Amino acid sequence: MGTSFLCWNINKKRNFEAEIARIVLLPEIVADILLLIEAENVNDEEVENLTTLKRIQVNDNGNEPDYELTPRFYSRLSIKEFQLLEIHTTRRLVFARLNKDGKDEIIIGGLHFPSKLEINEDTQYKDARQLALDLKAMKHRIDIGHNNFMILGDFNMNPFEKGMIEPDAFNAVLSTVEAKHEERTNWYKKFDYFYNPMWSFLGDRNYLTGNTKLPGTYYFRKTRNVMLRIGTFLIK
Repeated sequence: MGTSFLCWNINKKRNFEAEIARIVLLPEIVADILLLIEAENVNDEEVENLTTLKRIQVNDNGNEPDYELTPRFYSRLSIKEFQLLEIHTTRRLVFARLNKDGKDEIIIGGLHFPSKLEINEDTQYKDARQLALDLKAMKHRIDIGHNNFMILGDFNMNPFEKGMIEPDAFNAVLSTVEAKHEERTNWYKKFDYFYNPMWSFLGDRNYLTGNTKLPGTYYFRKTRNVMLRIGTFLIK
């Protein structure tokens, strides 16, 4: 059985635990892992009582309290299956390890990217480039050593913006076929692909049947021109 994820920016709502539980426990969802963003007013114990999802604490060295912008992970999995890895220095990106059913480990990132209320599109692109460099460095770490990453959260960008689609940023493509090429070469440099499953609504899946289909009009793969790509979940 697969692992069900739910991500929600609840915009600092108070007394919202019952509504969170209602969505988490919908038969078509029944989330195993929940990522809440802007959740500083949420009572973690109440969420656990209502959903059995336990907060995965996010503390630096186990003794510094959470900051407001730190995304929150909740999980019904055992600590062996899902455990905190670290938080990014920006405190907008939280990493955890997912090891389930003897499958390959996946590094799960919960992201709350700065919005255009704070910065413009060009600055978002610049910040996305830096995060992409940090993600690339992570896969070469001794304690990781693989390239299985999934990033979910609030990207605060339109799917076609530079921060989502440029090769030196998130490089999120519309097709699993394209993403399986592993790397994209742009001006003699190689960049890892992410697959953006939000394209399932617009690109590589038939909305009615769920079957994969041609993800758009034909283009020449080796072109360096920008092609449309979209995102809320990114899977490597």
